[in-house]
Amino acid sequence: MALRKLSSGLVERENFFTSSYAADFLGNNKIHFQNNRLILEEGVIERKFQRNEFLIEIEEAYMPLNLRGRASFFVRDSKGGKYGITEEYSSPEDVHHYWRLTAYDGYVQAYKSLDGKIWENIGGDNFEGEILQQGFEVRGENAFKLSSYKVYSSPYFKIYNYPEEYRAVLFEGETQVSESYFDEKGCAQIFMDYCFEGVIKIYDEENELIVESDLIPLHYGDEYLCSDYDLDLIYKSKVLDYKTTKFFINKDIMTLRNNGDEVYENLILVVNKPESNSDNISLSLDNAFFSDYITINALGANESIDFWVLHERGNGKARYGEFTIEIV
Repeated sequence: MALRKLSSGLVERENFFTSSYAADFLGNNKIHFQNNRLILEEGVIERKFQRNEFLIEIEEAYMPLNLRGRASFFVRDSKGGKYGITEEYSSPEDVHHYWRLTAYDGYVQAYKSLDGKIWENIGGDNFEGEILQQGFEVRGENAFKLSSYKVYSSPYFKIYNYPEEYRAVLFEGETQVSESYFDEKGCAQIFMDYCFEGVIKIYDEENELIVESDLIPLHYGDEYLCSDYDLDLIYKSKVLDYKTTKFFINKDIMTLRNNGDEVYENLILVVNKPESNSDNISLSLDNAFFSDYITINALGANESIDFWVLHERGNGKARYGEFTIEIV
């Protein structure tokens, strides 16, 4: 089995605060731009930011005009909560040039660093509403220079589809950087301190190495899947992953796409569901004959094939249950 990248964690490839129009910003402030950097001289600058899971990492260069002032890096939620980092400066030596905010499972965590690799956890808090805005604030007679601003989908690097008690390890050169065991759902979530070029190694329950990747870039929020197939399952123009996707109607079309150069023969697709799900779910290649599996005789390189999914609710149920479509 091989590791295949499902998605990149980097969700904004440009610095929003230097690539957007002034009309995209909220707040009263005095700003200007210099060498593709945002200079916030005073006030508050905010953007719309509707994500409840993320990692934002910034590099800032505090520009002391005297020894008074403070700067903040924060998010706001729909309940009026404000969460983030505030630093009051007494001398240039006190400045942490790297700041990071993460949000996951209803909790915001703040970090600061001198080098962007070793992070100091400076606390966090639960948020009850939906995250709506993200911004910066400067008070006093000091300016704040935003040199780098990157948004990632999650603070966790994720790998799917290995048995529970298997272990995923990230290496930078010969150094083990971080690791995580796979859970009962077949997912390993690895918290990373920084992005780097490295190698993914997978070990079984006997600590035997079973998979080793090539040297690849590793970023916060990246997602990888262990699979024998270079295939995508597509619904409503979206490539599906391990996250739950809502099935909109009781019968609809999905697409299986071959992304590689290999021709796959005799692919058998089946429906898998928990015992608690009494729904009747069946598949069809012609929208006429439905059964609990379909066989695709051949799927050529870069070819796609449509099939139908019929989802009928079990007796007495008010809502649909969860299911997966798998290749056996």
